[in-house]
Formats: sequence, C-alpha cells, structure tokens
Amino acid sequence: MSQDWMKADDPLQCITVTGSERNDMVVISGYSEGLHCIGVGTDAAVFTYEPAPGFAYKVYSDLALEKKAAERHVYERLEGIPYFPQYYGEGRNYLVISHEPGVTLQDCLLQGIPVPEQVIQDV
Repeated sequence: MSQDWMKADDPLQCITVTGSERNDMVVISGYSEGLHCIGVGTDAAVFTYEPAPGFAYKVYSDLALEKKAAERHVYERLEGIPYFPQYYGEGRNYLVISHEPGVTLQDCLLQGIPVPEQVIQDV
C-alpha cells in the first residue's frame, strides 16, 4: 500500500491551488476524474483519490511551498503517534498522508462540537 499513493500524481497535476497574500482561503481550479476536495485552508487544499483509498493529498499553493517542507518535517517527527496521520511521501507541491475520515479538531472548534478534555490533553 505504501507506494499506491503515486497513482494520484498525474491527476493532481490537473489541479491548481492558488493562494492569497492576504491569507484568504485558497482557490481551486481544474478537474480530474476521481479526485475529491475534502478540505480547504489558507495554504493548501486536501484531496482524496478514488483509485488510491486511504490516502489524503495536501496540495499547496505556490505561495506556501515553504510551509510544505516545514509540515513534512512535522509529520516525520510525529511518526508512530496514533493521534496524527501517517506520512507517506510527497510530490512537487503536495504531501501524502493517511486519510483519517471524520471531523477534525478544527471542525469541532469552528462548529461548536464538544471536544472531550482527554482529547485535548492527548494532543
């Protein structure tokens, strides 16, 4: 499974993630069959790819490529900690991590979903 993530490399090249110097949410353009956006932020957008289940692709805008390198180092340091996604690899403008379905901690905070104190302590 560890190299299956590479199936998405060509489809990801059909997508453009455009950032803003004002720290606005990125804008996504382009399309590729089987590629689904599951999250958008100020530096990147996250996609899944149907033919490669279990992986999430965090695609960075050109303005945020330095952050991509920093986040790669963070994912490498978190290896083996069950509260964080597993890092698999990277492409020119994206990181590949395990897809962890469900609501994120940020979603809980933004949507007012209660977060157990133990979760906060664990993280």
